[in-house]
Amino acid sequence: LKESARKKGEACALYLMDLDMENLCSSVNLAGHTPLSLAIKLGFNRVTEKVLESRSLYRLTGPDGFNLLHLVTDSSVKVCRLLLDKHPELLRENNNISRWSVLHKWAEVGKLWPL
Repeated sequence: LKESARKKGEACALYLMDLDMENLCSSVNLAGHTPLSLAIKLGFNRVTEKVLESRSLYRLTGPDGFNLLHLVTDSSVKVCRLLLDKHPELLRENNNISRWSVLHKWAEVGKLWPL
């Protein structure tokens, strides 16, 4: 999924997710990314919204213990709101490496999201 999405873009990622969203949502690649964390990191808002609005089970963490809110720096406000509405507990979690909170990460990249 990662290579296809990287080379062909968000439309390709949407197509692949439509083929078997339930199984893909629970998969993790060697780098520790799930399709959802990868979509968020790449700024694929339509893919992210589709997964978050689905009934599929998905993980709330990405590589190195970062939660999904740590990764939203290139995402839309809608994606951020969906994550905050569905998983407000993510706002209080720190990552496993720097122990930074989501607010630290957002400040580092100079973005403030709706709280």
